[in-house]
Formats: sequence, structure tokens, C-alpha cells
Amino acid sequence: MQDGRYLATFEVVNRPSQSQNTAPVYFKTSPDGLNWSPVASIGTKVALKDGRGIGSTPFVKWVPTGGPKGMVIIASKWSLDAAGNIDGGQNFYVNYNLGDGPWERLPFAVTYDASDTQGGSFTGFAQGFDTSVDGRALYQATNVENPVTTYNDVRVGSIPLEAQQYEAERAIRQDAALVNDTDACNGAKVGNINNAGSSVTFTVKVPAAGTYTLNMRYTNGTGANSSHSVKVNGGTSTTLNYPATVDWGRYGWAQMTTTLAAGTNNVSFTKGSSYAELDALHVYSPSAALDPQFRVTNRNSGKSLEIVGASTTDGAGAGQWETQATPPRSGTSGKPAEESSSPTPTAANSSKSAPQQPETESKRPNGVSHRASHTSMVTDGQRRLVEARQREQRQTARNSWYFYDRWRGRPAIYRQRVHMPGMETHPRRHTVTLESALHSK
Repeated sequence: MQDGRYLATFEVVNRPSQSQNTAPVYFKTSPDGLNWSPVASIGTKVALKDGRGIGSTPFVKWVPTGGPKGMVIIASKWSLDAAGNIDGGQNFYVNYNLGDGPWERLPFAVTYDASDTQGGSFTGFAQGFDTSVDGRALYQATNVENPVTTYNDVRVGSIPLEAQQYEAERAIRQDAALVNDTDACNGAKVGNINNAGSSVTFTVKVPAAGTYTLNMRYTNGTGANSSHSVKVNGGTSTTLNYPATVDWGRYGWAQMTTTLAAGTNNVSFTKGSSYAELDALHVYSPSAALDPQFRVTNRNSGKSLEIVGASTTDGAGAGQWETQATPPRSGTSGKPAEESSSPTPTAANSSKSAPQQPETESKRPNGVSHRASHTSMVTDGQRRLVEARQREQRQTARNSWYFYDRWRGRPAIYRQRVHMPGMETHPRRHTVTLESALHSK
């Protein structure tokens, strides 16, 4: 890895128990490839913050793209719930801090029958991936079931590593419903986009006017082609086609190119032919990396950090603010979202509803500077440490930068001193959690 250490992944058989052998994936690290830690335990489980993990036949690689420390990427046959039960399997697990802290999900380029219940037989056991020469794309190769031949095919796909990712459940929705789904990027997608008035509108930001590629992660269990009408900033409608996926739980990618204006753009998806459900939108430029978008959250309070008045003055004060509450995830018929996954039109969703606002808008719209002083009570020792770090930061970075979350709003731990040049070039980090004396108890 970047710091010279090695990281090894392995499955542990007969876990959680001999009768429930789902082979969860663990890892260890080593400074020399001979001595591995932790020594006193079998290893560290690869897991999200909520305890979800992965199991069976892991393939691991560190790549320099993705963050100041690059990222560790693991592919495995299936995913596991917090209790160790097999529960889906359509995402890489990635870590931006050399294995330290919780992991995150990154969508597979190619999906397969992880549970071997859709005609597959040992699908996903043969995993392999690597980056392009320039490090901007991730290529995945794996064996995928072929119901016609009853054998497995080897399929290859790619995803951009420098794309901005926008979650559908955080877009503005009208006459559409949130649907919980284990294999969605963040555990939920948007369905019931069934009527003439149904729409899902993403607010995306790009640094310069030009042509951009849009990749939409979707499901289409109708058994036939479906489509949505796409408008950018209210302009001419374009048709985006969604080939059929195996069912409403198997994801695919649909791609289009479009012209975006510099700054903020509204990209709206409305019902076309038949039905499809939306999970996440990737926006990227083949020629250049896009601006990073971040939000800084206080590790202890969970509140968003903000520099007062978006000041760029050295030593400017900081405040913290609650984000808007996440609206209940419910289906259009009043059932919990996990019970509302059918795309079939119903009377319950035939009427128009008020647009749903993005779930992670901050109460205060101002930007956030990296030179953040803490406004709550700290000890004299902590205050001196903070002042010393601020003096050091003023010597190393004279420009200010801003954090604004356009992704999933869950922490990706970053244990180094906040440093503008490094973070500025890594758009895939979603939320930075400060771990310094600012947040020490």
C-alpha cells in the first residue's frame, strides 16, 4: 500500500457458525509480508459502519486513485448482513484509509447471481479487477451465469473512479417512492416512477461547460426494454434506454452523453416506456477529473461544520449545524419501502405528490473552510494544540476551500491533518470526519 505495508484478505470458514458457513472476509496487515497483525485475533472483519460485510473468495487490490491514501478495493462473491447471513452481493467494498475504520460500497461494473438462486452455479467465485493505465477507470472481470447454456460466461465491465456519484434517494422526487434494497449503493433506490407526472431530478455541479458522460445505475425487471425521458436544465428531452435486468434486484448501467453548463445543473428523469427504478447517477468527464464535493462533520455531534459567513480570513470562527431530517422511507401505499419494490402502477401512486427535497441539505448554505477553529469548550492543552495546528496550516495553505456533500452523507474516516492540496484532487471521498483535538473529549 501507499505506506509500504501489505494487506491480505481471507475468508474464515465455519463462521458465524459451522451450520451457517457464510465465510466472512477478514484482513490483516504487515510491515514486511512476514509478520501480520492483529496477532492476538484471527483478523479484522471487513465491514460497513452498520456491520454489513462480505463473504467468500475475496480478491483485493490497493490503487492510488480515490483519496490521499488511494483506496483498498475488495471484491467477494456475496455480501452479508450484520448477523452474517448471505444478503445480496453487487458491490465492491472500499476503504480510503489503508484499511482503518469502516468500509464503503462501490457498485460493481458487472453483476452476477451471488446466491446461485437465479440459474447460476458458483458465479462470482472467479473475481479479478485492475485499473486503467491512467488510474481513472476500474475494470472488473468475473464469471456470470448464462441460463441458456447453463454454463458461466466471463464478462468484463468498467466504472470510472473519478466520477461524482449522486444517490437517487437524495434527488428531488415527484410521484415516486423510496425503495429499500440491500444491493443499492446506499441501501435504497427510487421506484414507482410510473406516471406522466413522476420525476427524479438530480442537482449536479461541474467546473466547466462541456460534454459529460452520465452513467445511471438502474433495475428493470419487466423482462423487456424500458426507458426514461431525460432533460438537462429544462431543455430538449433525450431518451435513455434500460435493457432488462434479471429481476428488480439485479442492477445494470445505462449511459448517455450530454452538455452541461458550468456550475449547477438540473438533470431530470421522467417516465418513458414501461418501468425502471433508479439507484445512482455517475457524472464524469473522460478528459479531466471533476471538482471534489465534501461535507465536514463533527465526529462527536454528527453536525455539519461551517466557517462563519464563509470567511476566508485566517483564524475565522466556525459553527456547527444540524442537517435536515431524513424523511421516512415509505412506499406509495403506506407500506415500508422494503415492501414496495414493484414497479407496477397502482391507484395509490396515481396522483401527483409534492416534490421531495434532497435529504442532506444543510440548514446553513455557506461553504466550509479547512481552517476551522472550534467554538465549543476545549481544555487549555487542546486549545494550544489547535492554535499550533492553525499556525502550521497558515504556513502550508494560503487558499481556502469548501466542503459540500453531494453524496451519501456517511463518514469516511480521514485521520491525517486536514490538508487542502491532497483532498482537492480526490472527488470520491464522500464525508470527512475530523479526528483531531477539535473533537477530542
